[in-house]
Amino acid sequence: MNFFANLNKEIVKSGSGRQLILMGDMNGRIGRKNGDTVVGNFGEDMVNDNVERLIELCTQTSQKI
Repeated sequence: MNFFANLNKEIVKSGSGRQLILMGDMNGRIGRKNGDTVVGNFGEDMVNDNVERLIELCTQTSQKI
């Protein structure tokens, strides 16, 4: 949980006028969601508990998965 809070702070520091690409193993199995603004329909069938934190981070910082 602390990881996502720190990551959020760093994303906010970078500002909203830039394109930002995050790469890494966030251990988030996101599933598929048609019509969602964060998650598209090309994910896996499985989800796990990290997905909620990852989607919340992306929602707060206007990122997409």
